[in-house]
Amino acid sequence: MKIAVIPLGSRVIPEGGGKIFAPGVLTVQIADGLVDLGHDVDLFSPIGTETRANLKSFQLKSMFEQFGDLKEQNPAAYTHLQYQYDLFNIAHVAENSKQYDIVHAHDLRKAMFFSKLTSCPITYTYHGNPNDDMQYQIERERMKKYREDNYFIAISNRQAELAKPNFNIASVVHHGIDFENIPFDRSGNEKLLYVGRLIDRKQPHLAIDVAEKLNKVISIVGDANLSPGDIKYFEDTVKPKLDQDFVEYLGLVPHPEVLKYYSAKALLLPLKWEEPFGLVMIEAMAAGTPVIAFANGSSPEIIQDGITGFLVNTDKDNVRGDWIIKSYGFEGLIEAVNRIYSMTNQEYSKMRELCRRHVEENFSVSKMVKGYDLAFRKIISEYKKRTQ
Repeated sequence: MKIAVIPLGSRVIPEGGGKIFAPGVLTVQIADGLVDLGHDVDLFSPIGTETRANLKSFQLKSMFEQFGDLKEQNPAAYTHLQYQYDLFNIAHVAENSKQYDIVHAHDLRKAMFFSKLTSCPITYTYHGNPNDDMQYQIERERMKKYREDNYFIAISNRQAELAKPNFNIASVVHHGIDFENIPFDRSGNEKLLYVGRLIDRKQPHLAIDVAEKLNKVISIVGDANLSPGDIKYFEDTVKPKLDQDFVEYLGLVPHPEVLKYYSAKALLLPLKWEEPFGLVMIEAMAAGTPVIAFANGSSPEIIQDGITGFLVNTDKDNVRGDWIIKSYGFEGLIEAVNRIYSMTNQEYSKMRELCRRHVEENFSVSKMVKGYDLAFRKIISEYKKRTQ
């Protein structure tokens, strides 16, 4: 297949300074993997992007590299430039679409409008939440008009379920990680861990409250770079808890350094939103660390209940399964953490081994790439039947 790949945002992949932009990393992993399978892949990304695909940069530098200060000083001007960068790449692909079998994009907000102008199918890795992406009238009208011309690959079955009324879901492919770069720790340490943004829908305050209730130390790895809507939550609910003796607040940690913190007793993720896919879950399990999470979003697809962690229903009106932990909400998190700490060394070591094996067998980059290869072939076939 001849494939055009358009990443999300005009960033160098990978970014410098140990920063990680997960959609960008996944984009290159998929593109490189498809090259390894023998496909001819063009990747439209700024100078400096590291890839085995054919890099199409047009000698453009990263938006962040050129205009980082402008993002803070004049956000509107920065956004206008960002759109021009993205539209430049999308328009080029549309104009030359006859040379491609399929276009793989990552930002539905722009590329969908070009779908009736291309000579091949456009498919997307859908990184978002349907509830967030259908709020405004223009978004709903866009989906109505262009739905059948655009194919979406969901990253979890739960995301696909929520999206299907409005999105043309062609396939589901779970994310994968390069687990060989994550050291496996057979024993772990005695600390609890939270990794993620410090925002309301991820509820990091509950992870801290669990640690306090059980007299455990918890490490908090998270970015306090918040949207206006989350500032009040952070200032009122999270920030006052970060100075407590049992809390190790590490702030935003470069991704290579985050990996060493995954060797914890358990990862706590009390998410209240329908997270499409939790990469931190599989990264933690790759290190051997079991995950305790509310059974929302993709969690039940990633965590094997009682084997690689524990799932907890948020309340009696939101039961997602008959899990080992019968308590709801905060009390369920307490029960799950107590189960982890009450295991014998042998039982706990076995759980850590099973965590690692689960990732190796189900969430590898190679399995993800093969999933995209099959999905692309299916989409191309359906597109030809529909357009011929």
